[in-house]
Amino acid sequence: MDETTWNKILSNIKPISPSIEALLRSSQLKNLDGDKLKLAVYYKFHKDKLEENKNKKLIEDSILSILSKQITIEIGLVDVPAKSELTESLNQNIMTAAEEIFQ
Repeated sequence: MDETTWNKILSNIKPISPSIEALLRSSQLKNLDGDKLKLAVYYKFHKDKLEENKNKKLIEDSILSILSKQITIEIGLVDVPAKSELTESLNQNIMTAAEEIFQ
């Protein structure tokens, strides 16, 4: 799944649940394999929150509305990156946010 499509999905979710959109924005898209989208998060709390039935349904319904295809999500845990990797990622997120604001 490309970043543009993922951002459309996030935009669909944000007005309904800003907190879930924020958790998804901090997640990593691993891959889309057939009808399964694999995401990774750093913390068990985030994983548990995203896997709650109502939140999982919200995400999957948003994906359906954009892709016109039923996709299920699978969420896994990954190790928290080193501080230097986090700083680089944060800088990229700031740049992306600035680009969105000033477009």
